Amino acid sequence: MDTHTDHTLTRYPEGSIRELLTIAWPLALNAMSTYLMLFFDRLILSYYSSDAMNAVGATAVLFTALQFTFLSIAMIAQVFVGQHNGAKRFEAIGNTVWQMIWFGLLSGIVFCAVGIWGTQWLIARTYEGLTVRFFQIVCFGGFLSIINGAITSFFMGIGRTRMVTLAVVIANIANIILDFVLIFGVGDWIPAMGTTGAAFATVAAWLIQGIILFYLFFKKNIRKKYHTTIWHFNKKIFMRALHIGWPSGLVHALEMGAPAVILQSFANVGDPYITTFIIGQNSYFLYCFFTEAIAKGMTGLTSNFIGSKKYDCIHKSLISAVKIEFVLLFFLSLIMVFFPDILVNLFTHNNDTGMDTEHLRILIRDGLFWFWISFVFDGMIWVLYGVIMAATDTRFLLWSISLSCWILYVIPCIVLVKLFHFSPTLMWKMLPIYTIALLIPFFLRYKRKNWAHANI
Repeated sequence: MDTHTDHTLTRYPEGSIRELLTIAWPLALNAMSTYLMLFFDRLILSYYSSDAMNAVGATAVLFTALQFTFLSIAMIAQVFVGQHNGAKRFEAIGNTVWQMIWFGLLSGIVFCAVGIWGTQWLIARTYEGLTVRFFQIVCFGGFLSIINGAITSFFMGIGRTRMVTLAVVIANIANIILDFVLIFGVGDWIPAMGTTGAAFATVAAWLIQGIILFYLFFKKNIRKKYHTTIWHFNKKIFMRALHIGWPSGLVHALEMGAPAVILQSFANVGDPYITTFIIGQNSYFLYCFFTEAIAKGMTGLTSNFIGSKKYDCIHKSLISAVKIEFVLLFFLSLIMVFFPDILVNLFTHNNDTGMDTEHLRILIRDGLFWFWISFVFDGMIWVLYGVIMAATDTRFLLWSISLSCWILYVIPCIVLVKLFHFSPTLMWKMLPIYTIALLIPFFLRYKRKNWAHANI
């Protein structure tokens, strides 16, 4: 039973750290559905083969670029749900979420098409033998993650985020167990499937999570209050959600596509550099496990504050989020800056590619340091992103992120390394330049505070 009133999302003061953590912590667990699955897939594959880890690491970012494109559109439902909930329009919530569930089903057409016809164009020849089937399997099951995102956005928007915690925990435990079983096999019973097994484990985990989420979505108290059985297609709401959400989707396609382009372009620069970049990405997944949850929490809270016209609470929540980010960055600095060998040893135990181990360890330490520096600014960006998303200012997000990412990071990095033969270490040393440049327009946009015009 909820202890807070109908007028607030939690029992804590509005805008406080406790309120944000109450919303964000279950979202951090939900973020495991994407980030920790990717992290553990790569970690467990590193015990199977370094080549397999590198191949999946380079190929998975192609899939996640497509996945996050659709997922960010589907999860725009959080903004609608939050504003409806803040304005006490509970009867409008259920059907709004269903439009994004239908969107998730339709996304399966694109996922399947990419899985069938896209491999020859998207996957570098260096990785083909190890990752074509992996890529196809996760594409065929990708629509499940989009539907899960749509339902999760509902619970985010109404502040009942703890209700999805069980689904997320069970799904991730299942993914880890299935990873070990399907990647390495079990005696004569189950053959070792390597990267293919990792793909099957991920899709199975999405399915398990979806079943639990639908059960929660149709619980009697939720069904009666939020009308979650009104499932019919509503073209007006569907198109309105797409109109607001497509810039966010394109943002994620361009931003998540950036490391994919980098990895595919640099496939032949040497295994130590690819391995270092992928390990840096893995640290980013751990980081996003928390910081995206804070951003989603900010979106949920800000949406409700906009709907209820409590604009002064937005800045209070922002300050709380920044304080949480600095605590997170301190703990990350322990394993990325001061004691990086914790992560170095975790991923370099199986050197089966003939790489110079000491050279690799030096590169990884250097990469982790520069990734952490970029996190300092990226954390502030995520907080502001959550607020700007709640204000439905998605076109600003599109132009600012895409231009900064590609003009200040991807294109210069490729040109300097491929044409002017700079060190491939630019893959991670240029990240802080991009994040600093992006933080400036985000902060200026927030200062405009045009909340009154953000109601849907």
